[in-house]
Amino acid sequence: MLRNRNLNVWTLLGVTWMLIFTTLLAGKVVAADHVTFVQGGQTFKVCGEALLEAQDGGLLFQANDGQIWTIQPEEIKDRKQDSMPVEIPSPEVAVAELVATLGSEFRVMQTAHYVVVSNADAPFVEYCAGLFEKLYKGFYAFWKNNGWDLPEPRFPLVALVFEDKASFQRYARPEAGDAAESIIGYYNLQTNRMTTYDIGEGAGVRAGGFLVDRNIATLVHEATHQLAYNCGLQKRYADNPYWVSEGMAVFFESPDLKRGDGWREIGRINEVNRLRFAQYLPQRPADSLVTLLQDDSRLTNSATASFAYAEAWALTYFLLKTKPKQYVAYLKQLSEGEYLESLGPRERLQMFRDAFGDLQKLDRQFIAYTRRFVLRR
Repeated sequence: MLRNRNLNVWTLLGVTWMLIFTTLLAGKVVAADHVTFVQGGQTFKVCGEALLEAQDGGLLFQANDGQIWTIQPEEIKDRKQDSMPVEIPSPEVAVAELVATLGSEFRVMQTAHYVVVSNADAPFVEYCAGLFEKLYKGFYAFWKNNGWDLPEPRFPLVALVFEDKASFQRYARPEAGDAAESIIGYYNLQTNRMTTYDIGEGAGVRAGGFLVDRNIATLVHEATHQLAYNCGLQKRYADNPYWVSEGMAVFFESPDLKRGDGWREIGRINEVNRLRFAQYLPQRPADSLVTLLQDDSRLTNSATASFAYAEAWALTYFLLKTKPKQYVAYLKQLSEGEYLESLGPRERLQMFRDAFGDLQKLDRQFIAYTRRFVLRR
């Protein structure tokens, strides 16, 4: 998943991430806003709703295709509002501009909940679409079984699948920067799209081996991010601890190559991260849980990210297996956070304590459980 760093509420560095999940303000249907603005020398005309408006006229604006725009006041050329509510376009209309930009070799496959835009081989595209739908069904069932009946996504769920690494990198570089050289796929929280490519480049997803394993895991991982931010489980532009977002996505992603489609169920032991956490445990410092919870630095620093991801997964696994009600209540509290408000380290730690109790006691339980049920395999 791509995320940004804010310098202030209107100046963003890198790839932006944001979304809102409701059309109601003070119980009234939001009338459609029509904004024409210029960014990067290109003129955009969008219809949607202003999520926030700064005193100087700058906008945090959600278009009716699910994209979110941060618009500076000097970029706005025209703005009108009508009395009609925001209308969500059909999936075909929502991706029409994207397809026109990409070229005639890209085809559109529509399923019950997804729109897949791709120039990859048809069998791989069909495989991806089937996998996404399988995750969708399992995702909603999982949270319902844990006491959270989530609403359906408001916007079409768009996936972009390239035929090879080279074409993927050309597209991804402006969005992901240098990371495009090393990633298999990503979910862009600004465009609300997930993007990946066929690692086998036509060889087929069932070719076997580690790369196929990672391809499947990446597909499910990024699709999990997309679902979480489109069903109200997480709230974009609020404070979303990185360990929560990534730990949850890894919890859902675990592939199973014994299955024909490579993925069986939610919450299987993630072997890659199990082994990494086993490597980390002998050197794990006493304050490891605190540093994981208080900020995102361990997960965003390349020198510490590998073990931090493993710990985020292990903690998520532990909490969902042993304290599911508290975990769901914690997620609900996070999802109610205010837009553009970031919690400091003390606030993050206190919110976690309020949900799960004393940190030292929980840490002992976490490590004991992990040693007994996760690492002994």
